[in-house]
Amino acid sequence: MKNRIIALAAAAALVLCGCKAQEKKENVSVIDAGGVSLGSSEGVISYGSSTSYSVNSSSQSSSESVSSSSSSYSTSSEGGKTSTTEEASYSAAESVSQSSSDISSSSSAIASSTESLSSSSSSSSTQTSCSSSTTELPPANFGSNSYRAMNYSEVKGIWISYIDLAGILSGTESDFRSGISYIYDNCKSLGINTVYVHVRSHGDAYYSSDYFPRTKYLGGYYDPLDVMVEEAHERGLSFQAWINPLRACAVSDIGRESGNPLYSWAGGETRLVQVGSYYYLNPAYSEVIELIANGAREITANYDVDGVHIDAYFYPTTDT
Repeated sequence: MKNRIIALAAAAALVLCGCKAQEKKENVSVIDAGGVSLGSSEGVISYGSSTSYSVNSSSQSSSESVSSSSSSYSTSSEGGKTSTTEEASYSAAESVSQSSSDISSSSSAIASSTESLSSSSSSSSTQTSCSSSTTELPPANFGSNSYRAMNYSEVKGIWISYIDLAGILSGTESDFRSGISYIYDNCKSLGINTVYVHVRSHGDAYYSSDYFPRTKYLGGYYDPLDVMVEEAHERGLSFQAWINPLRACAVSDIGRESGNPLYSWAGGETRLVQVGSYYYLNPAYSEVIELIANGAREITANYDVDGVHIDAYFYPTTDT
């Protein structure tokens, strides 16, 4: 009898311990790195800021478990350890998805607000403009050029400015060819192997351009850049096309820009600003950047230059 009582007491103690253990195990709460509660779990290891697995904690292999619940989990790109949950926690994954959706909506709202502010700003600047701001640049149809540039590892260069060219541009093509040949021969005698030659100094072009008018210094109807490149290469000189990107024309010369972007931007426009007796391009506008870039592209597409040299910006400052 005594032995039966001891046995019953031992059995009751075992049942009580089992209940306590089960109760303790079910009260384990898991929070992942992103702060999302995944509910009660059996030995869960969580990882990632938005990773929530719902996999049965049975004795199946891990591959089978993942396969059985492939439609009920979301993953992040972060590496880590596998987590297993006893109960499906769809609400947590949905919560993360919903949060992502909210963030996307907020981003869209911010983008919309930014676009609205940008439009408002554009409208404001348009109202203060004396000319139309809807002027579009000519279509950018640049051809291909298979020419392989000729450049030297040790550069011995010289700059040939519009001031040097002005005196020899006013005559015929033959006169210009003789004049530039004389300059190049002088360069060769000094050991020069690279020439940086003006092709745009005042919002103009020393070549055939879709964006800028031909330089006012040109007397005949020929292409100075064609001549300059040809004569340079005949002497083994690397030819760098030199551009002043922001300095435009004198106020008195704006009429020569008729039919080109600079003309439509003059007269109060903020893309082309007047300081003293000159106009200057304002690089804060995407249209201005596009104009400068297209002006460089048409040179490299149509002429066998060995480089484009953007130098001497001549941009006005607040200094007196």
